[in-house]
Amino acid sequence: PHKELKNYIGAVDCGVSLLQNTCENHLYALPNKFFECIQCLTPVVVSDFPAISAVVDEYGIGLKCNPASHIEVANAFNEMKADPDIYVKAAEKIGEPIGEILFLDDKSKEKDRNSGEIVIKEAGWGRGGVGETS
Repeated sequence: PHKELKNYIGAVDCGVSLLQNTCENHLYALPNKFFECIQCLTPVVVSDFPAISAVVDEYGIGLKCNPASHIEVANAFNEMKADPDIYVKAAEKIGEPIGEILFLDDKSKEKDRNSGEIVIKEAGWGRGGVGETS
């Protein structure tokens, strides 16, 4: 069920959205899976296509590659695995503007009393793990 999806997405090290350039729709797609990874503060590896690349570049939340090249795809995953800083920086950067990335208005956000961090009240899932609930 969709309610449990956050537990699985939050438990992975990297989200993946590698559409092939088989039609114009794929070229400009922003898949739900991409935004679900953002909600779970999970860095992503995505197709180097205009719409999704613009978000990844603007917020520094993952890596891009040519999905038609198995070498580029492997290099992206190897780069994420070999350099923990890429992963950590991407995960941290997702948390900063999450409301902006998810197109949330101010009513969906509030400041945490203890940490002072912005918390997403309605749409955000946060970093979870299999078996965790939040």
